[in-house]
Amino acid sequence: MRKFFTPILLSFLILVSFMAAFNVVLASDLVADSWNVKASMSQARWSLGVVAVDGKIYAIGGSTVNDGYNSGVVGTNERYDPVTNTWTTLVAMPTPRYGFAIAAYQGKIYCMGGTPYVEADMKPRYDIVEVYDIATDSWSTKSNMPFRAGGLHGHVVNGKIFVINGNAFFMYDPVTDEWTRKPDVPIYFFYLASVVVDDEIILTGGFIIATYPTYPTVQYAPKAVIYNVETDEWREGKTETTLSCANDNAGATTGVHAPQKIYVFSGSNNNLIYDPALDTWSTANAMPSNRSHFGVAVIDDVLYVIGGLDYDLVTALAINEQYIPIGYHDTLPPVTSPPTPSESSDVFVSSEPEPSETSRSFLTDFVGAVLVLVAGLVLVGVFLYFRRSGKIKRPVDG
Repeated sequence: MRKFFTPILLSFLILVSFMAAFNVVLASDLVADSWNVKASMSQARWSLGVVAVDGKIYAIGGSTVNDGYNSGVVGTNERYDPVTNTWTTLVAMPTPRYGFAIAAYQGKIYCMGGTPYVEADMKPRYDIVEVYDIATDSWSTKSNMPFRAGGLHGHVVNGKIFVINGNAFFMYDPVTDEWTRKPDVPIYFFYLASVVVDDEIILTGGFIIATYPTYPTVQYAPKAVIYNVETDEWREGKTETTLSCANDNAGATTGVHAPQKIYVFSGSNNNLIYDPALDTWSTANAMPSNRSHFGVAVIDDVLYVIGGLDYDLVTALAINEQYIPIGYHDTLPPVTSPPTPSESSDVFVSSEPEPSETSRSFLTDFVGAVLVLVAGLVLVGVFLYFRRSGKIKRPVDG
């Protein structure tokens, strides 16, 4: 029977190699509702700006310590490539700061407002707008915001950048370099999270239920408030009183590789899901590390949670954890009318996925699978070489 062993073994090796080459899930090992640890940033930071552009993630600014004086505020600019799992240091942002709005449009990243190094500049907030040009690795300035603020969020919808400052809401036109006041947010959020789904901006997180001069009370139950760009109006979604959230940030999947949902990651390790179509809340596999003030970016419906402060709000983190959403499948058929891509991101925060990266993700998995196939064929070749050279004896019929 031994004479049949060698051809069976060779056939098995070739079969496994081809399976790896043509089964994307096997090749990429992406498991729905699971977390993976990826390469950390070179510099630990919290309250940084994070945005995804053309399949790469940019992590800009933030603070390296939490000492009450913000003496660790930096302008560090790093780019993460999820294909190679590596970070590259780029030209730093001219004005170090944290808590600024960040949004990307037509190959440029807009960093707006934020909080400075307090001891160096006693002005409590910035109104500056600095723009990073990805192609030239250089910075320029634009017209200042009409207000000074930190803790901002920014998103791009239909070629305009929308900036949320508490319950104040503004629109910036990158073509005309002009600002316009928009209808105020009807709810004041506590540690706001925000994303774009189609042409709507969705704000969520815990919220304040009492107003000045009454001492504010924070309701930690997640709530959704939605702004429709076309109608220029806000509407309120569901508040889920059975769940809790705090120190949040969020990312949205598009429906291309995973069902269209909003994932709200919380400093208390929560992973809450908001379905904008059904206006319902649910939960998913919690974030492994307990942290806050982190950034979120999305590429091909895979979410990356980057940086932040540890549970004790003392130590800045460089950690980069990848989350594969519920229902994820890399080979879902393309939708007839995919969601309009938006090159925006929240402060400290998120970016909407780039549909063009769908082919890139498949190509990456395919190339990896081909390498596995080649390795299998090399092993077969080595086996045949040693067998023909006599170093591996042929089985003898018994």
